[in-house]
Amino acid sequence: MTQAHLSELAWFLIAISVLALLISFCFFRGNRPPDFD
Repeated sequence: MTQAHLSELAWFLIAISVLALLISFCFFRGNRPPDFD
């Protein structure tokens, strides 16, 4: 494994964790209807 490959993998894992956080946040917010149109 080269350094570039490890860095690519790290960014991939970071992107997945951020997406998971956004999805869970949307689910928690989605329990209530939004106040704005």
